[in-house]
Amino acid sequence: MKKTTCFLLFTVLLILSIEGCRSHTAPLPPIVSTITNNTRTVTITPNLTAGSLTATKTMTVLPDWTATDTPVYAGTSTVTRTSTVPAVYTATSTFTVTPTFTSTISYVPAKQCASGYSHTLVMKSDGSVWATGFNFRGQLGTSDNTARNVLTPVCTGASSIAGAGVNSVVIKTDGSLWGTGMNVNGQLGIPDGLDKNTFVPMLTGVTAAACGEGHTLALKTDGTLWAAGVNTKGQLGTSDNTDRNIFVQVLTGVKSIAAAGSVSMAIKYDNSLWVTGENLYGCLGLGDTDDRNAFTQAITGVASAAAGYWHTIILRSDNSVWATGWNYSGELGTGDNIDRNEYTQVYTGAAAIGCGGSTSMVLLPGGNLMVTGLNSVGELGLTDYSNRNSFVQTKINTASFSGGNNFTHTIGTDGTMWATGYNADGQLGTGDNTTMRNTWIEIH
Repeated sequence: MKKTTCFLLFTVLLILSIEGCRSHTAPLPPIVSTITNNTRTVTITPNLTAGSLTATKTMTVLPDWTATDTPVYAGTSTVTRTSTVPAVYTATSTFTVTPTFTSTISYVPAKQCASGYSHTLVMKSDGSVWATGFNFRGQLGTSDNTARNVLTPVCTGASSIAGAGVNSVVIKTDGSLWGTGMNVNGQLGIPDGLDKNTFVPMLTGVTAAACGEGHTLALKTDGTLWAAGVNTKGQLGTSDNTDRNIFVQVLTGVKSIAAAGSVSMAIKYDNSLWVTGENLYGCLGLGDTDDRNAFTQAITGVASAAAGYWHTIILRSDNSVWATGWNYSGELGTGDNIDRNEYTQVYTGAAAIGCGGSTSMVLLPGGNLMVTGLNSVGELGLTDYSNRNSFVQTKINTASFSGGNNFTHTIGTDGTMWATGYNADGQLGTGDNTTMRNTWIEIH
């Protein structure tokens, strides 16, 4: 009877206390402690909900029991035993746990990119518009004039974007055209002559827009082409050289447009290409170097067009690529550095085309991106700084792309964004202002 009473007394002496010091918010698995006496096992699971923690547990046990303390995640365990009374042990276990965190980064895929002189716009699949780079005329649309070196949200509800020089424009899903940036010459089509640093409405009923160094083109749903801004080289196509600070109609029967520098290009419904503006080095492809101030037909059978500073390229209906204009850095991709004043075939089997300031890009049907031209700051992404005068592959799995002044962006088929080239103003969006990069880097 006495032995039975003593055994029950010692059983009652099983005491457990646990304290936790929480220092993080990530949830952790519980500490599981097991006390074993022959075939009997008791498991105590504290309700720990957060933290990298230090837990202290004190147990009073019978001498023939063993105390086993097991953390079920990474950590350390130390056990000390001290004799309190004959045949009784006190076991203290201290756990210092450093959890392993697994982070999952989710992103909204990028859909379209556009480049200005030293800034970049990105439209994501949810219609949000993000911007990075130089901002001294408010071209980012951030409500200030402070440069950014990471993509910053600036607008929502977009269906397409365009940018050049120190301007940015957005077409919203309702067909309204919004713009920001330099407006001293009326390039936003707002007659007050004041720069804007947030997106403001410009026109309605717009399906496409394009920007040059100081002018803007807007294509309406009825096929009419409208223009505003600088016109010193005839880039508005108004048959004069007078600037406009409101949009004026300049052409009809248009299905797509392109612009850069002081050049405007329009493709009509019959696939004929019409051009106007500066014709330095023969970039209009009209067989001479004379400027035009009215739209003039250049070539037929055209599917799309793109312009650099002094060169232009077109994609014809048979998927062949043709180029004309300045070729000092090999931007025409002709295998030489000789200027052209008429369109010359330079590639076949293309799916899409584009231009940077002094670069040309061809996207192949499988997603391979081919490039040629200036590479002095790594804008071709070829891991060197040597120009090319014929097309070479720079990237795979590409869905879309844009070129600015000495920098290039691409969007992968998975919606990821990539950049290479000049970055002193943060136009790559890499979170720094490293002057240049000659390899592609992913940005977010």
